[in-house]
Amino acid sequence: MSSLRKNYILSLITQTVTVISPLLVTPFVARRLLADNIGIFSFTESIVFIFGLFALLGSQTHGQREIAYCQGDKQKQLQTFAEIFITSGITAAVVLAGYIVFAAMQSKYQLIYYIQIFELIGFHWDISWFYQGKEDFKTLLYRNMLVKALYIILIFLLIRDAGDLPLYVILRVSTFLLGNMTLLFPVIRQCFKEKIRINYSKIIIHLKKMIPLFIPQIAIQVYTVLDKTMIGVITQSPYQNGCYEEAMKVIRVLMNFVGAAAGVLMPRIASLHAAGNSGEIGQKLFTGLRFVFLITMPMIAGLLVIAPAFIPWFLGPGFDDTVTLLQILGILLLLLGMGRIAGSCLLATGKENPYTRNVCIGAAVNFCLNLWLINCLQAKGAAIASVIAELIVTALMLYECRCFLNMTKLIKTSFLYLFSSAVMWGILIIIKSNIICGTWGQLLILTVSGMGVYGLSLLLMKDEFILNVTKILLQKIASRSIRDHH
Repeated sequence: MSSLRKNYILSLITQTVTVISPLLVTPFVARRLLADNIGIFSFTESIVFIFGLFALLGSQTHGQREIAYCQGDKQKQLQTFAEIFITSGITAAVVLAGYIVFAAMQSKYQLIYYIQIFELIGFHWDISWFYQGKEDFKTLLYRNMLVKALYIILIFLLIRDAGDLPLYVILRVSTFLLGNMTLLFPVIRQCFKEKIRINYSKIIIHLKKMIPLFIPQIAIQVYTVLDKTMIGVITQSPYQNGCYEEAMKVIRVLMNFVGAAAGVLMPRIASLHAAGNSGEIGQKLFTGLRFVFLITMPMIAGLLVIAPAFIPWFLGPGFDDTVTLLQILGILLLLLGMGRIAGSCLLATGKENPYTRNVCIGAAVNFCLNLWLINCLQAKGAAIASVIAELIVTALMLYECRCFLNMTKLIKTSFLYLFSSAVMWGILIIIKSNIICGTWGQLLILTVSGMGVYGLSLLLMKDEFILNVTKILLQKIASRSIRDHH
């Protein structure tokens, strides 16, 4: 197994564990806290995330790239880590002081804001960028599995009714902080063991490199986190925020499969760029985009069919608007996936300026559309605005990557998966209208049928990826049969 494929699998498992743990407890929490309380948490969390962005100031993207540049030099990696960690610590301390003043001035949800002070500290302690930069995804996997298992157990043991919202926030924040501590302390110990000395003059240099990366991160949050803030401010409805939050949880879990690919590709492309190997960069980029088409297009088709049955079964009563929101936001799976892959390529090859410009354009479009559409359509307006903005950003990102890509080949490849997904969607509509069984049985039949139809369609159309997977499986089955025979 190639190191890139192994890293992708480890990154995929890591990110899936990170996001799937809230999804596992979502039906339980939704029935205990109800939509309004989930909306309150979603609103306050979105504000904390905005403070967190200013605290990090682009250090995570900058750190991952700088560590990747030092690949194979442990001493230099630790030196770089220490400098970046101290730099982000200074900005985090300033922002933390500002957040405490903000929390003290609030009349609504003040207790929740106070608890989330520790989440801001956790943002600074999150050094997953260090492990990603040196392509150590195994450590991230073990940490996430342990901490998230603890989180799930505590949620099921302690959350009982709508009055437990503060306790719910404490459990989320404390496990987040604990998980980051398990990553941070071993690296700090290594720094002391290797007698790393900080060159404080480098702090200004790192700060100058971080700020250009911070601008697009702020812009990205305009059409992710700020959506929830604007829904809360404009609609004054915790219910709307609650429905939007639950739809986004499903999208975030499904996005893990794409996010894992982007996280693995960035340090690899950074290494190829440092070595001047532009030809292989194009190959890696095309493979990443093809993988996005392969997995996101059937997801979108599947959500259109199963969302009306899935949401009431999964969340219980009181989340009616989440069905339509999930169907609209499903389009983001394809757009965000393509945008992340292309964006990772731009950042890894040092093209921060076009990356920043594109993201800022999308953020401006999204903010303006939110002001109009949320007033008209509430949370659905925010979902539509996000899709339009991400479509613009993705198109601009791909245009900037044109020197690495054969666009004609990419478009032809996309139509293969689009056609197969359309076939799957049509057949699922027919199956859904003809099956009579409970919700669980209906979801199982539709999911299995969809996977089968999509896979068969690609096989008949001789998709290279599916043929290779099938060939590998048949070879393994044949070799096992020969061993068993002997």
